Amino acid sequence: MKCHRCILIIFLRFTEEVALASTPASDGDLPEVIEGELIYIHQIHTMREYEITTLYVDFTHLLQKDDVLADAIQKQYYRFLPYLRRALHNLVAEYEPEYLKINPTAATTDSANLQSREFNIAFYHLPLVSGIRDLRTDKIGTLMSISGTVTRTSEVRPELLYGSFICEVCGGLVNEIEQQFKYTEVRHYLFERWIYALTFP
Repeated sequence: MKCHRCILIIFLRFTEEVALASTPASDGDLPEVIEGELIYIHQIHTMREYEITTLYVDFTHLLQKDDVLADAIQKQYYRFLPYLRRALHNLVAEYEPEYLKINPTAATTDSANLQSREFNIAFYHLPLVSGIRDLRTDKIGTLMSISGTVTRTSEVRPELLYGSFICEVCGGLVNEIEQQFKYTEVRHYLFERWIYALTFP
């Protein structure tokens, strides 16, 4: 098992080292990138050009370069996803720094109105494709590729990602409590530490 910081550093190194060999595309033509060009760095430049915020990573590249990293990502995807996204953010900051921010008002060019752009990572060519009927609770948080036909759907239910709670003792508000696949209240000792911090700064 790898630590969070290690995942970030190793994934950064992986994306900066994987080169693309000249292989024919599906129509038989050679790709536009130069042989030996770093595929994921090229993709970051393309993301800016077409205003895309998702980096597409071939999982077979990851398996060839670092099978331990690939295994960690596949088995504990949900745990490592924030660090993978931070690594992508760092790559964009290094290779396309002007693409990091977005101006939601577009009417002004004031840098104070800029917001950080959200970047995502998508993996493809996973070694195992599971059927929809193979989905079980033990697969929650893992990276999977599934295949099947959806014949029936149910209503969409919202997912609670973060919660805010009010202390029953002092009435103080505690924000940003991450919910982990179920409703998770603040533990009592967290309230006690919070109250202590307010009382004795």
